[in-house]
Amino acid sequence: MEPSASEIVGQIVALRRVRSAVGLPVERRYLAQVIRQLRRQLGVGVSKRQAAAVLGVSVQALDRWIAAGKIPIVRRPGSSRELIETEALLVLAAEVAPLREQGEPRVLAKAITVLAARRTLPRRLRPNQPAQELRYEFLHSTPAGRMRQAIELSHTGASLAANARARKTAKAGR
Repeated sequence: MEPSASEIVGQIVALRRVRSAVGLPVERRYLAQVIRQLRRQLGVGVSKRQAAAVLGVSVQALDRWIAAGKIPIVRRPGSSRELIETEALLVLAAEVAPLREQGEPRVLAKAITVLAARRTLPRRLRPNQPAQELRYEFLHSTPAGRMRQAIELSHTGASLAANARARKTAKAGR
């Protein structure tokens, strides 16, 4: 039986915590490899229902955060279904977990506020974004942040290509 998205997210969050505490580079690389394999199982996005379960909120609350532009979404080509961007969900889950352990109320709101202040919540670029918004993004970002965003786009493209190849191979094998 394949693990659910919430189980995989929990495993990735736990492994990222452990990786930050491990001192040996060899062990850190091994943990990073395991995290990448788990991350591939999640794909580009997670359904709203699964994301809401991971974060401990209702789907309606999640929809409000999405409508406010605080949580990035993705859509598969040819589909109108909105998915929560996987990396954003992982970052949020990692921030929500310690707050929940401390017994804090409104953990998602606090997590989003903290991540926004640190500028660590991933944000998806929109097609046809106005030049003024692009200029603002550029002026309020760092070269390292822009590089990170380019790498994320590259990983997303590679992930989509790998999924397409896997589907094509599976179809040919039938």
